[in-house]
Amino acid sequence: MTIQDAEVLDALRRAQDALRSGAFRAPSDIAETLSLAPSLPHAARIPVAQLLAQSLDGTALRRVLVHPGFFADAPAQRLAEAGVMLSGVGAHREAEAALDAALAKEPTNVAALYFRATLAMFAGQRERAIDGLERAIGVNNGFAQSHWVRAMVGGDDGRSARIDRLRAGLSRATPGYDAEIYFGFALFNELHDAGEHAAAWAYLQAAARAKRARLAYDPKAQAALFEALCEMGGRPSSLAAEVDEPPFQPVVIVGMHRSGTTLLEALLGSQPEITDGGESYAFSVEWKYLLDRNWRGVLTADAARALRDRSLAPAARRYFRRQRPRACGKPLMTEKLPSNALNLGLIAEGFPGARFLHVVRDPVETCFSNYRTLFSDACPHSYDLGELAAFQKGHSRLMAHWRAMYPGRILEVDFDAMTRDPAATIAAVRRFLGLPEVDLAGAAISADPAQGRTVTSASAMQVRRSVSPPKPVAVRYPDFVRAMQAQGVG
Repeated sequence: MTIQDAEVLDALRRAQDALRSGAFRAPSDIAETLSLAPSLPHAARIPVAQLLAQSLDGTALRRVLVHPGFFADAPAQRLAEAGVMLSGVGAHREAEAALDAALAKEPTNVAALYFRATLAMFAGQRERAIDGLERAIGVNNGFAQSHWVRAMVGGDDGRSARIDRLRAGLSRATPGYDAEIYFGFALFNELHDAGEHAAAWAYLQAAARAKRARLAYDPKAQAALFEALCEMGGRPSSLAAEVDEPPFQPVVIVGMHRSGTTLLEALLGSQPEITDGGESYAFSVEWKYLLDRNWRGVLTADAARALRDRSLAPAARRYFRRQRPRACGKPLMTEKLPSNALNLGLIAEGFPGARFLHVVRDPVETCFSNYRTLFSDACPHSYDLGELAAFQKGHSRLMAHWRAMYPGRILEVDFDAMTRDPAATIAAVRRFLGLPEVDLAGAAISADPAQGRTVTSASAMQVRRSVSPPKPVAVRYPDFVRAMQAQGVG
């Protein structure tokens, strides 16, 4: 080990110790400094990239991982990890290259097969996704994530055999572990598509209970956050955040998850003045850096109160500096993260040029779409019907508060109207954003609204279909509808 290697490892230890202590700024700064090292040891690239992924520093993460020597020397499993992190910061082509390099070294690496197939699904390459997922299942039939994504891709051909395969996998899964959850949600998807709703509902309930048991979600803390945000008033003028000549303005798309935010972003991405920025936690990262503290999720009540009395100008300047490459030189960029509804007041105060689009969909349909979806960590409230209903009501109350506080800055976008006449929705949004009128005449809408773009949200498959009003789904599950109505949703 060289002296330089020892210095890198010491810096990594300091960064990881700081992260464990709850700090955020030092780990971010150390990782950014290490990313600039002229000869970063290959063994340190994944740990440094993991720190950069925490702070969503896509530029630095690319510097660390997109390196010819690293691609040549790293084992397949490390390259698979690199691919996941690159995709997480929107570097999808680089992620594909890392995963392709992994598979060139080890064609049967299940993680690389699975993640490469998932990227193909995100890119709308359905047949390639199916081929990769079936290869992954052939290598390791017990790797439940592959079965889950295969069920998301769906298809009528071979469904009966897939259902039998899933039932066999679930029977072998250890109760309380991830495989049980993935197989259960996959079975719901396949049985739902087959029209076997009673059987699908039973598997969905069991899988949701298993997922909820694995989570540390605190509904009281969530209620306290809603309450704290609804008590927020305007900020003193002395704390007003202004950035001289920002390189772009954010168009923040919010709503309940599964309310149509992905479709709206895909439609707006067809407009020449707008870059579709995709989902990111960029605003939350800047709050964490400003306060030098870390937390799970978008925001906490304590952080919201602490930020209330701080100037947000440093956060805004840092945001524009770090996110400028994402905007691709266009004057507007969408920030499509549904849970930025929690951040809306802070964004409005810290970014005076930001505008907000709130997608509204039938609440029961929205809640069912949440309940049926296996998220990563994004929606811990969505696996218990009571907690899901409470969150939906809290979200509605919060958005009413924001509309009262920021009149003229929030446009409500009705999901049903958007699916009936997407061109009219685009025109209304353009007017709201102050963009010139154009003759859309339906030409902006293709059979695939996300054509040519990578979509990494839970709507990755649905957004590839032609835009049309969806048929109600929740009505096929009357127990769910009754439970929501009993909770005051509907």
